[in-house]
Amino acid sequence: MPTADALHPCSPMAKSMQLSKGAFIMVGYAGGLITCFLLLQSRWRQHATPVAQVLGSNQKEYPEFKSLEHLQTCLSSDAAKASAAADGALNRARLQEAGLLGKTWPVRVVCIAGTKPRPPGAKTLHFIRHGQGFHNSLADFCLLYNIRRRYSHQAEGLNPYNIAENFDPPLTEIGRQQAKALQPYARTTRPEMVVVSPMNRALMTSNIAFAHMLKAGIPWIAHEGCREKSHGNACDYRRTATELAAEFPNVNFSNVQEQDPWLSRPEGERTETDASQAARAYDFMLWIRDRPETEIVVSTHSAWLFSVFNTVLQCQPASLAEWFQNGELRTVHVTFT
Repeated sequence: MPTADALHPCSPMAKSMQLSKGAFIMVGYAGGLITCFLLLQSRWRQHATPVAQVLGSNQKEYPEFKSLEHLQTCLSSDAAKASAAADGALNRARLQEAGLLGKTWPVRVVCIAGTKPRPPGAKTLHFIRHGQGFHNSLADFCLLYNIRRRYSHQAEGLNPYNIAENFDPPLTEIGRQQAKALQPYARTTRPEMVVVSPMNRALMTSNIAFAHMLKAGIPWIAHEGCREKSHGNACDYRRTATELAAEFPNVNFSNVQEQDPWLSRPEGERTETDASQAARAYDFMLWIRDRPETEIVVSTHSAWLFSVFNTVLQCQPASLAEWFQNGELRTVHVTFT
């Protein structure tokens, strides 16, 4: 995988967009679609400009991407919301069966909507699920073309999350625009710290959504505690800390191991249990409690977000604990007692 130094310095990130446009025109059947998709992602990795370089210039609309509004509408459609609700119901049932739903912890963490006044002693957290990644896009393609999907424990079908090209996947053009769409709201916030999962898609999302804070002098900290749950798939692993630090120089990776710890395990032992993820989410919230900052951004992932909102936080109202969609930001106030 190329490091930041090996990336072509003159090719704009819009290059991947131009490839996207051509790929969609060329695709005539499902197999060709997946082939074009993998080629597109490979080309994106070879030619994409480092994120820090892109964000150093004034951000502007990508002129050749004409149908974003329609695509964004589709992503927030009733069908998309129904899909998120189904994901939530499936995962809630699994957490219930494991005895983790509404689990009691030594420290009680109560969560209320950020639209309400912040209670005394509470912290304001802006939780973000990353924008659409290439792995999400391929999964959507499989659904669109009725290609049977599977997960790592199933014997048949295509697992779109465990294709080698989806190792630590970046955002798609839609994903970058989803992150950019958060900027108007982000500018109304006053975060004192940005905490981010050390995975490419979460790093890109926070850097784009909160681009106005890149030179604000606040800490940006990569934290393994809020990384995605490992299902043993390629998209669940990250690059080395050295590679990530070269591409995201604004982020402090000092607390992140050089190599992804999940990759050091035997292949059959790379799936994190729900109990392990819940405990990790709880420990992360205690770390947040002990930080001096009172307003914090957390850029992370869907499975982790669902775990922390349903096994650690006591949400009032319960609707705060619903499944996050790609590019969604949810502001809450939390108190620790």
